[in-house]
Amino acid sequence: MTNEIATTKPNEIAAAVSGDPGALLQLALQKDAAIDVIERLSALMERQQDRAAQTEFHDSFAAFQAECPVVSHDAGGGGQGNVRLNGSKFKYTYATLPHIKQVVDPILNRHGFSYSWDTDHAPDGSGVTIKCTLWHRAGHSRTATVFTPMEKLHGGGSPAQNSGSTTSYGMRRSLQSVLGLSTDRDDDARPSVSSEPVSDKEAANLIALCDSVGADHAKFLVYMRVARFEDIPASEYERAVAALESKR
Repeated sequence: MTNEIATTKPNEIAAAVSGDPGALLQLALQKDAAIDVIERLSALMERQQDRAAQTEFHDSFAAFQAECPVVSHDAGGGGQGNVRLNGSKFKYTYATLPHIKQVVDPILNRHGFSYSWDTDHAPDGSGVTIKCTLWHRAGHSRTATVFTPMEKLHGGGSPAQNSGSTTSYGMRRSLQSVLGLSTDRDDDARPSVSSEPVSDKEAANLIALCDSVGADHAKFLVYMRVARFEDIPASEYERAVAALESKR
């Protein structure tokens, strides 16, 4: 400390330190303290504000997670499978992005959260990287990034359709990841005892995801309790994708 701060009356310093974090900085400015002292106090104040923002973020996030329900699945893929949903049969079911937003947005808003996405298409057209950022009113944020291969997930269709579908998928997975969101099937959507395996395209996508996140193929197959990617049940496809994305 400089002489200007050192000669400040003890009760003035105590009042500044015990009050607003910027009060000590204000006191230094009033006493014409040296620039390096002001810079150090400014940095200290910023660190205190950052810690306070992080604490408020985590407290609000814990409150959000305690209030947020398990999001039910409202759509299915791969028709005529063994998983039932709303009277139809699918190979797998999942929660769509509009359905997830309908559930989580009001709760997030109550706890001071908002979110946004950034999209980066690979120059070679191999896929899309989606980054979801969760913002809090106190100023702190966190992100989750998901890379979605283009052709492996969405073969067929026009390039525009593939891009739109891939982007929507990445937005959904990144939002689920940044929120730590749990989705599950309703009772009438649970798979039967036997389940068809994933399609060749889905198996190839899982292999690509394994390579993308640096997962060990053998360990992942042990985790899924199968000998080959082609043996993974179609009803477990979404869970397999979520497990790999969580490693990213």
